[in-house]
Amino acid sequence: MAGTKLSIVKEEFAHSRRLMEEHGLLAFLAHMIQMEKNVSQLMGEDEDTNSSATSSATKIQVESNLESNPHAFKFFSFQKMFLSFILREYEPMKSSAEQFFHCDLNTWIMFYSHTNMSFYGGVVSFWIYRQTNDPIWASRGNKAKVRKQ
Repeated sequence: MAGTKLSIVKEEFAHSRRLMEEHGLLAFLAHMIQMEKNVSQLMGEDEDTNSSATSSATKIQVESNLESNPHAFKFFSFQKMFLSFILREYEPMKSSAEQFFHCDLNTWIMFYSHTNMSFYGGVVSFWIYRQTNDPIWASRGNKAKVRKQ
């Protein structure tokens, strides 16, 4: 049963993306575009079939928003890191994890997803530590283990 409804999820993300684009919700649009890519990859598609659905001008605005909005960038890099982790793609996961941890934001707005991000950030950190023996990654993993809500 797992994965059998991904085409429905993909359609719903596409609908949500169009609404976000219409209303200029760039921070959320960045996440939606990444989530659509995630679903496409989980469906086994090599290319993001929805990449042409978002206009070039909107893509530029979204990228600009990610550069200027650290909260949006943290969520965006988390999504990329998480998908690479699930698919066991080490290099893309490590690259996204480096971006994710570079944004050290601890504000109330991050609270609702903090537990999820801490858990997977810690799991990813320990995997990278096992590959690199870099103590920074062990430290990040240990921080995630002791972080309280």
